[in-house]
Order: sequence, then structure tokens, then C-alpha cells
Amino acid sequence: MPRKCIPGAGPVSRLVAEYPGLIYAAQLYSYDITLTMPAAKPFLILQLRPEDDTSNSEFEAILKYGGLNEKNTRRLRIEKTGIPEISLDDYAAVIVGGSPFDISTPRQQKSDIQVKIEN
Repeated sequence: MPRKCIPGAGPVSRLVAEYPGLIYAAQLYSYDITLTMPAAKPFLILQLRPEDDTSNSEFEAILKYGGLNEKNTRRLRIEKTGIPEISLDDYAAVIVGGSPFDISTPRQQKSDIQVKIEN
């Protein structure tokens, strides 16, 4: 089904036609165009840092620099809970935080938390 463009809106009209997920409103007499995104899926934030203060600071930084808020995210601290069954279709994106662990540590020297996260 062809999408209608807003007469006289030029590039914005083509943008609306190319991205059907956009909801738009236009006042054609003044060419005042407002585009709004529909309700989006949340962002999944996976964290692996065992220290609460560090994990909380990292989460706040992700929100701040990602332009996100707690309402449009789902935070999972997998060092505490393990990795649950996740359907990636339920999320707009997945953000994985850092961790104090590295892959080069021999298995017998890894902490229980590191082994839990890696499995």
C-alpha cells in the first residue's frame, strides 16, 4: 500500500513515507511538521558488575548518555540472577555493561561469580 506524503513538506514528507513507524501531524498552511515516535520497546540493560555502587553508577551513566530513563529500560544484573530466558523481539536494543572479568583468566582461577556469568 503506497504511503501518502505531506504536500509541500519536501524531505520530511519523504521521511514519513519511508519510515511507516513514524506518526506525523502537519499544519500544511505553515508547513509546521511534528514527528513523534510510537511507543517503543524497552531497552534491555544487562549488567555484570558484582559491586552494587559500581553497577548503579554504570546504570546511571547508561541512562544519562544513552538519553534513556528507567521507564523505557529493563535492567538485569546477571551476576546476581544468571541469564534468564530472553526474547530479543521484546526489546529495541540490548546494552551490555562492563565487568571486572577477562576471558584470559584460567578457569581454575576464576571466581564463582565469573563462572556463573560465563555459563
